Amino acid sequence: MKLNYLLLHGIILTALSSFSLADNTTTASTERKALNFMLEGGVHMLSGKFDWKAVPSTSDSETSQHKYKDLSSFGTNLHSAIGYNFGQTSTVLFDIEVYDSSMDEGEAELSTEKTNADGTIVDNTHIEAKIDKDDISSNQFAFAYSSTMKAAPEIHYSWYLGHAEQEQNFVFTDGEQIISSDDSRPVGAIDGLNSSYEAQWSGPWIGFEMWEKVGSHTILFRYQHYEVDFEATGNWNLQASHFEQEADGEGGTMRIEYQYSFSDYLSLGTVYNWNRWVAKKGTYTLFNADGSSDSALLDKVSWEYYTISINLLYKI
Repeated sequence: MKLNYLLLHGIILTALSSFSLADNTTTASTERKALNFMLEGGVHMLSGKFDWKAVPSTSDSETSQHKYKDLSSFGTNLHSAIGYNFGQTSTVLFDIEVYDSSMDEGEAELSTEKTNADGTIVDNTHIEAKIDKDDISSNQFAFAYSSTMKAAPEIHYSWYLGHAEQEQNFVFTDGEQIISSDDSRPVGAIDGLNSSYEAQWSGPWIGFEMWEKVGSHTILFRYQHYEVDFEATGNWNLQASHFEQEADGEGGTMRIEYQYSFSDYLSLGTVYNWNRWVAKKGTYTLFNADGSSDSALLDKVSWEYYTISINLLYKI
């Protein structure tokens, strides 16, 4: 997998606000420490699906569609942040997060359909394959401002502005031809299938979170919105061809987190994080083995998943 510079998608940005304000919100008579530092690590489970569809832009091009479903992976996440306190309740901070997981299982459905100008189907192919040797990664950084609302109990909030990058790398093997209108590719097992698809989402994001601490218990809610550039490449090893995709997209994540503090320095947390990324009306270019190319409209790309993680947080 490629682990890119720039921020990460969804792991534990909120923890910094939790520790910096929980430890340092004080009365006017108590001086706050100038700096806070947090280091957090955890493990997560991911479940999701990814699909895209390209439709003809000319009469001699083909409709292509990929669906990667029942994706399941496990991985680790690392999160670090440093904050500067000023005033009685305000904090500015810099936050960086890295996220990596390896595919445990998944299935791929790959289909193409080519028609004549009169609508007659010339070639209709449908393949099902096993997803293997894959990984999903994300990283992100952000600057944030945190403060406190005057309420009983106090409600804390943070505004984030950052940049994120996320990748999905799928390699599909053990394929089986389900439908074929071409006698050169008969229905049945496909020997030697080892094709790949790599996608990348990259762009800025803004976020807002609110959290409340009562005793040793902290509950947090956060939402992030992304405006991203989508790029992807695919390789058909049996046909010696490959394709490229580009589009503008957007994304959103929603996070609910619970933390239990053992002391002023150590906390254990569990997080549910829902994510959806979509790109539309992009370009799809197929480069054939003979050197020619075909263009189509990348109609829609959708990447949807959730993670459940357990994290241990240390702060000073």
